[in-house]
Amino acid sequence: MSRNPYIANNVPKVQFSVCAYLDILGFKDEIKKSHLNGKSNELLLKLKKSLDKSLKYLKDKDSKEFGKPFDDWTIKTFTDNIVLGYPIKNFDKTFSDDAEWELGTIIEWLSFFQLEMSLSGFFVRGCVSVGELYIDKNIVFGNALLEAHCGESTLANFPRIVLSPSASKLIEKHVKYYTPTSGAPQNYNILIDEDGLMYLSYLDLVREMNESDMYNTIIDNHRTVIERKLSKFKSDQKIWNKYSWSANYHNYICDNYEQLSKEQIINSDFSPRDTFQLCQKIK
Repeated sequence: MSRNPYIANNVPKVQFSVCAYLDILGFKDEIKKSHLNGKSNELLLKLKKSLDKSLKYLKDKDSKEFGKPFDDWTIKTFTDNIVLGYPIKNFDKTFSDDAEWELGTIIEWLSFFQLEMSLSGFFVRGCVSVGELYIDKNIVFGNALLEAHCGESTLANFPRIVLSPSASKLIEKHVKYYTPTSGAPQNYNILIDEDGLMYLSYLDLVREMNESDMYNTIIDNHRTVIERKLSKFKSDQKIWNKYSWSANYHNYICDNYEQLSKEQIINSDFSPRDTFQLCQKIK
């Protein structure tokens, strides 16, 4: 059984951590619909498969790097919400230890999770923060949770995982470690939206794949899922706008990665916003 990094010698302790608060878009309605259609078990198995695969990705990745099970993080799920906490080693309130490792690890896992969920038809929004946090099987507590929850509920708005001010401040610091800054890994797995918020570019994971067939299959499947959502909610402008954002993000990736074809862009009949204004790099 994995240890809880928030408990030492059986004593719970608030720790400075990277915190992520996630919400599955429209999941409550999916539960109600599956209940009425007698398909609750199908929805449960579909969700569990996606969650298990993304968690296995994190465990396998870090087991290979450290040669032991990865148990420095804690995750708690309830209904359509997920909270993830990763204590930052030797962190202090002055941010002198910048947590690049912990923040980068969480961003990579969240990107894989968001990709896996979207391909299964579950679109995720959320927020990443840095601050005091405590998690066990009964309690989730701390200012980092409040900041991440606030960001998810008031800032994310679309199927995107945004960075709160506490996390953005660190990312801006990390980017400056690289020369030129355009080559910083943060400039691939994080983008800045037109509202000035940093968010996770989960399709960037596909860029790292060496198998072109798999690369294109994932992008094609991503396009298909979004087009289905746009068609399904075309009479509900509020929900349609959320998936229109996803369409623009998808098209931005297709426009900016040489390995992808213009044919993989989502059909203009869906009338998404101007994709060329959607994203910019961190400076």
